[in-house]
Amino acid sequence: MESEIGRCMHEERIIEQRKAQQYRRYLAENITYLIEYLFLFPASLETEIYELPIKLWNRYLPDYLDDVLRKLFRLPPSAILD
Repeated sequence: MESEIGRCMHEERIIEQRKAQQYRRYLAENITYLIEYLFLFPASLETEIYELPIKLWNRYLPDYLDDVLRKLFRLPPSAILD
């Protein structure tokens, strides 16, 4: 029981740390976009990655990533992503 309580406390601390400002900066958001792109790539119609469309030193907005994913799946700009 003590180990479960300790584990829960540790998990809560980690979640609180992730909610902290320093963990929600541009780098964290960009890495999230990059990982999403890399996980979706195998399901796409593409066979090669010539250049990653996401540069970690820049700031990107969610609509940019939506556009990148539409292109990855060769969808028109008006397509809605779920």
